Amino acid sequence: MDEARLQAYFNLIEQLLNCPQGDESNILQANEELLDRELLQVMANYAAWLEEQGNKNAADWLRNWALSLEEYLNRQEVNIEEYQDFLLEVLQAEYKNSDPAVVYPILERHQHLLNNTFAQLLQQWARNVFSKNNTEEAAAIAGVIQNLCIDIQQFPRGSRANNLEIAITGYDTLLKLYTREAFPEDWAGTQNNLGAAYRERIRGERAENLELALAAYHQSLEVYTREAFPVEWAGTQNNLGIAYRNRIRGERAENLELALAAYHQSLEVSTREAFPVEWAGTQNNLGIAYGERIRGERAENLELALAAYHQSLKVYTPQAFPVEWAGTQNNLGIAYGERIRGERAENLELAIAAYNQSLEVYTPQAFPVEWARAQNNLGNAYSSRIRGERAENLELAIAAYNQSLEVYTPQAFPVEWATTQNNLGNAYSSRIRGERAENLELAIAAYNQSLEVYTREAFPVDWARTQNNLGIAYGDRIRGERAENLELAIAAFNQSLEVRTRDAFPVEWAMPQNNLGIAYRNRIRGERAENLELAIAAYNQSLEVYTREAFPVDWALIQNNLGSAYSDRIRGERAENLELAIAAYNQSLEVYTREAFPEDWARTQNNLGIAYRDRIRGERAENLELAIAAYNQSLEVKTPIAFPIDCLQTGRNLGDVATLSEDWETARIGYSRAIAAVEQSRQWAKTHHSKGEIQADAIDVYHKMIEVCLKDNLLDLAFTTVESNKSRYLVELLDFINVTIPENITDDQRQLYDDYIGLRRQLDISGLEFRETKEGKEQLSRDHLRLDELLNNIQTFDPDFTLTQRVEPITLKTIQSILDENTVIWEWYISSDRFYTFIITHNSIDVVVSNSDELETLIDWAKDYLTDYRQKGWENNLPEKLAKLGDTLLLPQVLAKTPHECKHLILIPHQYLHLFPIHAISTLQQRFTDGIQYIPSCQLLHRLHQKSFNREYPSHLRYFFGLQNPTEDLAYSDVEVETIQQKFNPNIFILKGKEATKNKFIHPDTINRLKESSFVHFACHGGYNFKSPLESALLLAGSIETEQTAINREEETSTITLRDGSRGNTKEGLTLRDIFEKINLSQCYLVALSACETGITGFSKEIDEYIGLGSGFLYAGSLHVINSLWSVGDFPTALLMIRFYQLLLDETNSLTVCQALQTTQQWMQTATRQDIINWVQTLNFSNEKLIENISISLRRDYPNPPFNHPIYWAAFCSLGNVS
Repeated sequence: MDEARLQAYFNLIEQLLNCPQGDESNILQANEELLDRELLQVMANYAAWLEEQGNKNAADWLRNWALSLEEYLNRQEVNIEEYQDFLLEVLQAEYKNSDPAVVYPILERHQHLLNNTFAQLLQQWARNVFSKNNTEEAAAIAGVIQNLCIDIQQFPRGSRANNLEIAITGYDTLLKLYTREAFPEDWAGTQNNLGAAYRERIRGERAENLELALAAYHQSLEVYTREAFPVEWAGTQNNLGIAYRNRIRGERAENLELALAAYHQSLEVSTREAFPVEWAGTQNNLGIAYGERIRGERAENLELALAAYHQSLKVYTPQAFPVEWAGTQNNLGIAYGERIRGERAENLELAIAAYNQSLEVYTPQAFPVEWARAQNNLGNAYSSRIRGERAENLELAIAAYNQSLEVYTPQAFPVEWATTQNNLGNAYSSRIRGERAENLELAIAAYNQSLEVYTREAFPVDWARTQNNLGIAYGDRIRGERAENLELAIAAFNQSLEVRTRDAFPVEWAMPQNNLGIAYRNRIRGERAENLELAIAAYNQSLEVYTREAFPVDWALIQNNLGSAYSDRIRGERAENLELAIAAYNQSLEVYTREAFPEDWARTQNNLGIAYRDRIRGERAENLELAIAAYNQSLEVKTPIAFPIDCLQTGRNLGDVATLSEDWETARIGYSRAIAAVEQSRQWAKTHHSKGEIQADAIDVYHKMIEVCLKDNLLDLAFTTVESNKSRYLVELLDFINVTIPENITDDQRQLYDDYIGLRRQLDISGLEFRETKEGKEQLSRDHLRLDELLNNIQTFDPDFTLTQRVEPITLKTIQSILDENTVIWEWYISSDRFYTFIITHNSIDVVVSNSDELETLIDWAKDYLTDYRQKGWENNLPEKLAKLGDTLLLPQVLAKTPHECKHLILIPHQYLHLFPIHAISTLQQRFTDGIQYIPSCQLLHRLHQKSFNREYPSHLRYFFGLQNPTEDLAYSDVEVETIQQKFNPNIFILKGKEATKNKFIHPDTINRLKESSFVHFACHGGYNFKSPLESALLLAGSIETEQTAINREEETSTITLRDGSRGNTKEGLTLRDIFEKINLSQCYLVALSACETGITGFSKEIDEYIGLGSGFLYAGSLHVINSLWSVGDFPTALLMIRFYQLLLDETNSLTVCQALQTTQQWMQTATRQDIINWVQTLNFSNEKLIENISISLRRDYPNPPFNHPIYWAAFCSLGNVS
């Protein structure tokens, strides 16, 4: 066994040991030539070594695979007769009629036999035949084998790598008979064919294969001279040109010149008149070489390429030569895509047209490989396209690349697969739709896939190109640590430059220099000033090659980048640096015109605006006007839909500069464009987490928009902006419920809608929690692929269907239309340096604005409150805290601006204000006698109001659903539910005690009862889970943990801590996730949550989302919810709830939910022990001793009045509809 083969065995074993599970078969298939009995012996030795090292698991695993391989080799030996029969059958076909139409069907049927075993059998059979026959007979048989090798080499099915290996083995075998001395002409022809096979070979090192191809062609030309064999000489010169064009070793520029020389040699014989078909083929190849040429002027080379293709098409017409015509159209598209002369936009349209022409012939059924190549090229054209919407063009590019990858698999076409993965990475790197962070991860993954094939050794040029692209993606990357990403980018660019040297690849060297400049400009590690100098140096290096005359587009790009570096420069005089920046941007704009390069023009205008904004020389006011003009220019192209990320940046810049000039109208235009861009990005984002990140990253724009609106007293627009930033997730979920499905569709089509809506709903709900785990991200990726597949299937018959959930902002007029003259809304909004309180009535709007000190006071109050809440005995400080809250919120000023006739107050808190009992402030209780209620946003209030139109609740149709003390440790919960249910008899359904298990609750019968109920009451334990909001829960039977259940529990996030310190397992409770996914309360008027912490929500400093148990029941369909802001006591809560229902259901008073609750809370504050005892005696308790127990408890455990302290009553608040 030679050392090289032994090393190949070791490499294969290492691949198997280190590959992901499931990839083993693919690796073995790709290395089929190594599968023999010697490999088995090496595997056995390797396994023994692993075991000696203490790695027994790996050793056993390797031995198992060795056994499987041995079985495979045994089967191969047993089935040798099948190979022999196949070989004889196909040789007979070649002998009778060497026609692919006859031979290919035989190969098609035996694809599974086209492998190394067949190659070895062919070689053995040929050698045996040659040895047994005379030279003349052997030569005749060799001719048949030659034809078979050609057909297998060109066979489009099966493993391309295997087919080429069989052909090479065949040609090598023939050359043992066809010696140059005995059969010079046949020897030369076989050398030519061998060259073609090596040129296309997949296995082995690419560079070495091409050298072998060149050697074979040169051998062939020793016999095929122009004088003796002019036709064959011309054909081989053409092939030699192809090999030189693809050559890796040697200087690239020189190789292309040798290729061009060979083509021109070929054309001296292959003239259009004498050999029109060959002439056309060589013209096509000549065009390819000119398209790639390094020497000479690039623009001129591309014109020569186009001329050659057009020459070729004079012969290659679609009628006479459809396949060749299609191939040349494809190449023509490439040349137009890269063309410098003429209008860039038009050239790209010509490229797309050429590719589409090509695809009329190259169908996936008839020409899968060529179809895949054309799809890849079409993707390139769409990636660069100027006309049409940029976002859509990139989607078309991604679709084309993915189409291409259906044929270009890593097993069958590793090189083409790698190329397309690289291109796909470029498209994802530039993608506008979808989540930017995820797109960049997809780009990086694609580049790394590409690099699995494009190794430095085998494909140094492609490896260098992909390293450059990978560097760009790391430079833009959002996930991971920014500083580390930039170091990875710099490393990738430097890797690229190790191959792309200035001498060998001047053009390719210049672009990584530019990219390296970008990375140094953004670099975090190292000294900032030095990094910027390195950036400027890199740009200037690049400009030594990218001159305006030779590479105008690249020159303009680097001028733009150089301007950015000068704009940021620390060393040198600041004023001078900014002048250099402005000069560079203006240089760039001489090439980047709006007509030819609208996207680049707009980007440079934005950068120019930044430079004018910061400019020191010249008049300040004039500079700001120039900045505004540049930003406005940029926004003409960078629209919210076409370029949302750029639009956000430029809109923000315009708003900021206009604010400096106190040009409030222009500032509003800038910020409104930026907000529209954020909304577009949110719409394209796939997860709630992503939507939240997008909004959080741009939250300053919303703050600034509100501020400039108030500067011009545009309170209605300020209100709309506030609303667009509140409770978005809950509103979108509610809108999602109302998706319209067509009526005239088949059952299968309806199932597609149901599957799509179900999966989308599941994803939207689970999107509340984003866990950065490999498994979570993989599952999310699979779900989104399935979602895209379902959407594509639906759009085949319903092209307008979409669930993008665009929520249009609510207007002031809309919300005022549902308010009566007695009602006022107070809506808070907290920005970075102040907070706002909007005061909205049916015909007016006003606002109270804090200063930064007042915001700090509010923040301090909130921190103290939340810190106290986590401590035992926190309630002792509650009255004092509430006494200060009113002034902290500037309520005296707010009340002064509130019309006196308003007696009903709707509170819309913001961020952490959702956690505080604002309704319990005494001045508000006294002032708003018609009740105080909460709602997360006006958007939600409006939707609830619309729902209420079709709901009526006459007393005889009131259905009551009760959950009664499922954990059997809340004695007064039993009293509470049994007393309340009397008001609804006989329309009641009660889940009580041990029977109230999760399985019972989510049973279809229970779910249907809930759906029919108008009043739903939960008397149980509850809790909010800050770590995992969807695991917030109402506890059911069996959910209080014992020691054993705590041991068996898998996740810490699936518990809540109760007020006595015990823990509840939310997996056995009714979680917020269950409410979102399973509960339908389409007939419900009120859900009363007589439990702890049901009104608590999570909060963020950046975005406002109201996600808690209360919001879950609003989503499920209830119009009103009573929930609690802290852990509440069983006894006072039972009394409060009984009294509340008594008042609410008393038709003589006709109280609203918030009125009934507020009246109950005021009674709780003032009722003496005796008042309560007298009242309790009027209740129809089934337990006669209960009144006595209540009396004892009131006198023993409570002061008089017993429930005056807010801890007993202030936790409960009314959430929901306006009525």
